[in-house]
Amino acid sequence: MIKITNYGEINKKSFIVLSTMFVLFLNHNIHAQDYQLDTSLILTYQNNSIVIQNNNDFDAFFNLKINHFFPMTMEDIMDSIKKIEFEENKSDYNAAWKFVARSTFWTKPISGENWQHDPIIFINSIGGGLCDDKASILAKIWRTQGYDARVINIEGHVVSEIKINNHWEMYDPTLYIYYKNDNKILSVKDLEKNSDIIKKGELRGWRYKQKYQSIEDNRDITEWALKQKNIDAAFTIPSHSKLIFTAYKDKTYVIIQLNKKSKGTISTPLIPSFIHGKIVLSTDNKNSYIQTDEEYTFNCDKNNHTTIISQVFNQSTIFFYINPLLEILKDTNILQLTSTQNYKKDSIKIYSDYIKLSKKEIKSVIFYPNRLIRLQNRLEKRSKKPMYKS
Repeated sequence: MIKITNYGEINKKSFIVLSTMFVLFLNHNIHAQDYQLDTSLILTYQNNSIVIQNNNDFDAFFNLKINHFFPMTMEDIMDSIKKIEFEENKSDYNAAWKFVARSTFWTKPISGENWQHDPIIFINSIGGGLCDDKASILAKIWRTQGYDARVINIEGHVVSEIKINNHWEMYDPTLYIYYKNDNKILSVKDLEKNSDIIKKGELRGWRYKQKYQSIEDNRDITEWALKQKNIDAAFTIPSHSKLIFTAYKDKTYVIIQLNKKSKGTISTPLIPSFIHGKIVLSTDNKNSYIQTDEEYTFNCDKNNHTTIISQVFNQSTIFFYINPLLEILKDTNILQLTSTQNYKKDSIKIYSDYIKLSKKEIKSVIFYPNRLIRLQNRLEKRSKKPMYKS
């Protein structure tokens, strides 16, 4: 065990100790893993970032968990739903609806395409989108739970339906609302027949009353909405690169730093936003390469979660979208890194460092910061009392 202690100023009145505990295990029989790193890092104002550095001449592939929470796999999502189910005494499908409503927010989407309807990518990275994105994520989670679920477009608004006891029930994760009548949760078809149950005083549902009534426009879009296959939550970073998690004003930012020796694959459960630097890359694995010129914004019409780096001309940085509703980094952080690759000692390093981000860089990976604050406050209130009509 290696223990490093430094002292850094955290504010004018107090100091905090930076303690790094580093344990390295090389064991071919630990859960089919060849390599495992367990690390504890305390962050301060002088050391605001966690760095995972690949010193190898080849790609580093690993599974990562920060504070037993991030990035979330489907198993982690299911565990979070089970926690809501237990603590709030709800059904598992109702808890899933609550989870999606609380973990996402409404905003202009980064793409209008359906590739982003992946719970791993959406919950960990994107976080925000339109009603079809949120409804699709909920339907996919319901299907993972073993239910029959679908996505319904009601003239410009999209909701999720789940089949319970051979009856469809509608849950809206965007407005955080559902409707009941005679103790039965209603479907879209039920509301088409009886939209008067949506009263004018219900601010979250009233303006959508006419949408339910427009029967000719209501249609099932499940095939399109749920077409994409889910990815896993593993990380691959190129040779001689750094994967960095930076804490700044209660938010976490994720970047990958490259140098002239960096080459290989970037694959993460996060979506890249833009590049600062001059590199040659491909995002479709088809030898159609792009050369960036100091600043490059990714085209999100396609899924860019995997990128091939063929050449780096100067020190470059790739910035990633990260769901701002997730509280990832803390004062004390536990990291667990495992891989089926058997790395040599010190070929993978984890340590703390100071990374400074510009305002432009911050704005490039966060949706509408001011609106987000209002949305977070609104979500906190909704999480305690969802709206429904009975």
